[in-house]
Amino acid sequence: LLVIGERGSGKTFMASQFANALGYAPVETLFIYADMTSRDLLQRRTTGEEKETLWQPTPLAIAVRTGRLAILDGVNRLPPGTISALLRLVEDREITLFDGSRYVRPDRYARMMADLSLSEAELTARGIFMVHPSFRIVALATPPTQHTPWLTNEMLNLFHFFLLEMDVKSDVGREHAASLVESVVPNLSTGMAPKLATLAAKLAMAQEDDDRMQGSMSLRMMLRIARRAAVYAEDLSDAISMNMMTMFMPADVRQLTNKLMNESGLEGELEGVRGIAVEAVPIGMVGGILHIGDISYTTREPSAP
Repeated sequence: LLVIGERGSGKTFMASQFANALGYAPVETLFIYADMTSRDLLQRRTTGEEKETLWQPTPLAIAVRTGRLAILDGVNRLPPGTISALLRLVEDREITLFDGSRYVRPDRYARMMADLSLSEAELTARGIFMVHPSFRIVALATPPTQHTPWLTNEMLNLFHFFLLEMDVKSDVGREHAASLVESVVPNLSTGMAPKLATLAAKLAMAQEDDDRMQGSMSLRMMLRIARRAAVYAEDLSDAISMNMMTMFMPADVRQLTNKLMNESGLEGELEGVRGIAVEAVPIGMVGGILHIGDISYTTREPSAP
C-alpha cells in the first residue's frame, strides 16, 4: 500500500493507526533519503567492536524476518530505479541480500525442509530464511510534481495507492482535519478543532499570496497544539507560539500570523523573542555524573571509542 499526501497531511499518523488496527506493534520504519541505493534499502555496512566491517539489516530487512509492518517513509525521494530492488520481494516474496543470505516464501521454505531433510537451524546455518507470512509494506510519499516525477511504471506495479485528502484549503480537507483532531483528542473543548483547521487553512493560503509567510500548520502540529490546549486551555497562544516558532519570525510576519489566529476565533497574543524569559542553567561534572540544572546523568566510557 502506498499513501500519497501533502507534507503534514497526516500520512505517518494514518500509517500508525492502520498498523494498530491490524495488530502490528511495533512497526519498522525506514526513512528514505535522496542518495539511498538499492543496497541501503535492505542492508548497510557498519563497524563491529573489533573494527571489522559487518552487514547490518535495515528496518525493512528486520520486518521481512520478524513479520512486522515496514513503513517506507518518503519513497518519492528515491533515485530512479532504486525501488526495483524490492520488485522480487513484493511480487514473489523472495529476495537475496548482499551478504549472501536468502529469504524465500513460506511454502518453498517448508518444501526445502521436507525435500532436503533439513531443520530450521540447518537452513539458518546455510543463510536461508523464511519471509514471514505477516510481513507487509506501507509506503508514504508526497504527490509527484514536474520536477520530481517519481510515480514511474515500476512504482505503479509495486503498490496499491491511497490518496490522502487532507488539504485544509478545501472545505472537505478542513472537515477531515477537524474531525481527526477531535477523535484523537476527545477532551478538547468544543469548537476548538474547527478553529485550528481554519487557522491552518488561512496560513496555507497566506503562504501562496505572501512570500514572507514562512509559518505553516501541519496536521502533526495541530495535534500537538490540541493536546496541549486540552490540558492547559489558557496557554493556547503559547502552544501555537512554541509549535510555530513565532519568536523567530520577523515582527510583521508574526503580527500577520497573530491576525489570522484571531480571525480564526483563537484569541491570544503570539510571543516574540523578547517575550521569552531566558534563564541560565548551571552545567557541571562531579564524580562522573553530569548535572544540567535539576537533571543528573551518570556518564560512562565508550566501549569502542
